Amino acid sequence: KKNKEYKQELIQKAEKLITEPSVKKSLEMLSDLQTQWQQCGYVEKELNQELWSQFKKAGDSLYERRDAFLKAQKTKQEENLLKKKQLLKTFEQLINRDFNSIKSWNEATDAYKEIEIQWKKAGFGPKKENETVWTEFKGKRKQFFDKKEHYFKALKNSFEDNFDQKTRLCEKAEALQNSTDWEKTSKELQELQTISKK
Repeated sequence: KKNKEYKQELIQKAEKLITEPSVKKSLEMLSDLQTQWQQCGYVEKELNQELWSQFKKAGDSLYERRDAFLKAQKTKQEENLLKKKQLLKTFEQLINRDFNSIKSWNEATDAYKEIEIQWKKAGFGPKKENETVWTEFKGKRKQFFDKKEHYFKALKNSFEDNFDQKTRLCEKAEALQNSTDWEKTSKELQELQTISKK
């Protein structure tokens, strides 16, 4: 009689697990209830099958819920993977564009930041594919920033060359300031001004 009451109590607990919000937690609790069921003694033979059927039905409901959860999770991961693949295409198109000004590079960097935000929002994909697209994304990110670094390094070198040229022109102009040969000096200064405008 005690075993019967105990098993009925276990059935009620198993049935209540269906309302547990966490699928994982409900399955862990079911596992604990199954252990208790096995440790419980015997009941009358004619009741044994009936009680077991009720307990198993509650457990089966939880397993069906788990299967539905896993299926939904897999579908969501596949959707996330598609979003990430599309972001990779968008990023690749961005990388392949030619940027010939600081403004265009700033706009491209803002576009990259938006892609990165969308990437993080996309969520996880199936594990193996997720790692593959993440590796590809990191490679594209490195390619983008290498290209940006190369542009700004060349720009800096260009600025330094321009500065050096202007400095030399200033030095030549300063060397002419004390000249009294006005005609020759005037022509030379005009030449220096023409060169400085280039």
